[in-house]
Amino acid sequence: MVIVPQKILVGIGALGRVLLTLLMVLPVITGCVDFGLNGGGSGDRDDVVTNNLESQDVQIVTSDTQVGHPLKLSVAITAAEGVTDVPVSFYLLNKSEFDAAEDLSDTSASSNSLQRSPTGTDEDPDQFAQHLLCSETCDLETGDNECVIECAVPEGTPPGEYYVIAHVDPSDVIDETDDDNTPDQHQDMDSISGVITVSGEHMNTPDIVLENVILDRSSVLLENEVVDYIPGDPYPPEPSEPAVEDFGATAIIMISGLQDISNIPLTMCLEVPGMGCEPLEIWNSGTSDYEFQHMVDTISPGEPTSVQLGVHIPDDLRALIENEMIGSDDNTLNLKVSIDKDDDIIEHEASMEGEGRDHNNVIVTELAIEIPTDSDPLHILRRDAVGMRSAVTPYSSGAALYFSKEYNKMFESSYFGTGVRFSALASLDTNGAIGHVVGRVPITMFGSTFDFAKFEAYGQATPHAVEDSGFDLDLLFAGQTLYSKSGDAGFSWDKDWSVSKSKGYETLFWLGIVPMIVSAEATGTLGFVVDVSIADDFITSAAPYVSVGSSVTAEISFLLASGGITADMTLISDTFTGDASAGMTLQDSGGDLTLIGTLNEGIYNELEGPTGKVSLWAKYKNGVKWCKSWGVPYPCGLKSHKYSTTIVNWSSFSRTDTILSKTQSTSFPVY
Repeated sequence: MVIVPQKILVGIGALGRVLLTLLMVLPVITGCVDFGLNGGGSGDRDDVVTNNLESQDVQIVTSDTQVGHPLKLSVAITAAEGVTDVPVSFYLLNKSEFDAAEDLSDTSASSNSLQRSPTGTDEDPDQFAQHLLCSETCDLETGDNECVIECAVPEGTPPGEYYVIAHVDPSDVIDETDDDNTPDQHQDMDSISGVITVSGEHMNTPDIVLENVILDRSSVLLENEVVDYIPGDPYPPEPSEPAVEDFGATAIIMISGLQDISNIPLTMCLEVPGMGCEPLEIWNSGTSDYEFQHMVDTISPGEPTSVQLGVHIPDDLRALIENEMIGSDDNTLNLKVSIDKDDDIIEHEASMEGEGRDHNNVIVTELAIEIPTDSDPLHILRRDAVGMRSAVTPYSSGAALYFSKEYNKMFESSYFGTGVRFSALASLDTNGAIGHVVGRVPITMFGSTFDFAKFEAYGQATPHAVEDSGFDLDLLFAGQTLYSKSGDAGFSWDKDWSVSKSKGYETLFWLGIVPMIVSAEATGTLGFVVDVSIADDFITSAAPYVSVGSSVTAEISFLLASGGITADMTLISDTFTGDASAGMTLQDSGGDLTLIGTLNEGIYNELEGPTGKVSLWAKYKNGVKWCKSWGVPYPCGLKSHKYSTTIVNWSSFSRTDTILSKTQSTSFPVY
């Protein structure tokens, strides 16, 4: 009898933090500023200005206008040349006060109007109440355009009838041949405005909107990936462990009105032919268990909230779906996500012409269901004589034991995203024992994605062919190899290593009519602990981990503007552990070799998802003071306005899983 025990012990780590900072650069008002926009800028201008913007015909899309609730507007804009990121502001002018106001059509009255209060008092009867409704940006093509904007009627707007006026490029960011036709002051009132009646009846009645649902994968494998397979057993093999989590999803929820809402019920179901919509289980971080209904914590108006969901298909439903779909040409099912499906929360469903909002609590998307068949191979990585890894499928007839599990979780929002994608594998067959842990932690900032950490640890012990035994380790940051190590039979190594790295991105973000350069920087520490000895029993233990925090910076170079940020956001903290071990004995019976061994695999994960939020604000001078001349309004002065928005708000998500814990013994001939 020949005994060839071998050992490899590996621990890998990656610790990271994302630094997202907001730097407000207050402008020195000594001249004009060039924003570097396509066709715009009020600094170093071309000698010949050829572009011109002309606006009129404001249309009101929303039929029911309530304080705190969305109002959808459109304005017709003609552009001599195409230009992007054109600021557009909408204003409310009290209709009865405007109609009754003195017409300042004479020169002296027009000049004096610059000194008048824009709010209107008994002592100043020719003035009228006016409010800045909202400011956004539009991209314009050469010729006629329609700019459509949805915004909430601001808190504090008194109920009443209002003219709605659109002012294109109110701060003169775009160079134009004529700055007096946005709106055209030579048109009549009906041509440049719309009329709405603002009500406060439902300002404290919320409207909940399910904005989007993002799945972290497009398909789900019903058969568990953890299998025990011995030659001669039925194929495909039966799952040896119950699934921990089938897939993840991010639900983005918005509410309108003036009040916060708490305890919003969210449910998910799969529409199975002939069975209706069967409920799915959703992970509850507070109870560390699955439930058929997830209660969303408090959401504030106007803040897009990303709710992280871990979704499980119940075992009895798995069997029913498999029986229903085997042999079917269509492997997709409708996944329905609903908030407040039983109408427990009284809502004000704002009505929009041609775009009803009474069904904004449900989103239906497709989910592909994969069911293994006899032709589906099992996959495993093999290491050849020169150390190259490659996939070998299907298994050879001498395959004995194979344990494997993937763990994927992604978190999404409009500007930031992160997640983990890990897998661990252990096998024992005619190629000996193999342990393999691989994974990455992607980070997304402003549409750009990079791997904050990417790592792989691979060990193989082959008693009857020691030249195939060996170990490989690779650790990368943003595509750059930070550490690489390998060894063959007899290799031993003990190492504790770490390094700090950073990587940043920036984007142009418009807050109202103020352009802000928002920068995000990922800063973190990556590391590993490794103890390798190709002797004794075969062991691989890899435990990669990552922790990512955040803060935000932005630069404002805008005439008469200042700004700031409120940011308290942690992106992700995760530790993934894959433990594989095998005790092997090579028995020689008259020249016939038999490999006798026991394979152990343990896979564990601890996850804390994103929490916190990031909000921006800017204070700037805007043309919100309007006067009346020749029966129409015209901008006659500047007034300070503060504008704020929340760009991301995460709900909390956490879970600790024993994904797999399995031990099995076997023996087989070695040729």
